[in-house]
Amino acid sequence: MKTFEITYGSGLAWPYKAEIEVEDFQSAQDAVGKLIDMHEANGDEGLFIPDDEIHNYGADLYETGGNHSRHLYHHGVFSIREKEGVA
Repeated sequence: MKTFEITYGSGLAWPYKAEIEVEDFQSAQDAVGKLIDMHEANGDEGLFIPDDEIHNYGADLYETGGNHSRHLYHHGVFSIREKEGVA
């Protein structure tokens, strides 16, 4: 298993942080997809940009992924790194 730490904007001074585990053969984009699916399953609709409004946002303000290709709005604050030595 690999673990990725994802930091993404909340619209406030304090960003969100999440640790997402993926299989060894999966990538950082798979971790983003799992994060988006998690928020979708939790009903966190305020974190998403609707498809019909996506043209109002720059591509540097959101990440697209997950099972339903949702657009996670991160306000331009986004980083992902693989955590070393975590199993």
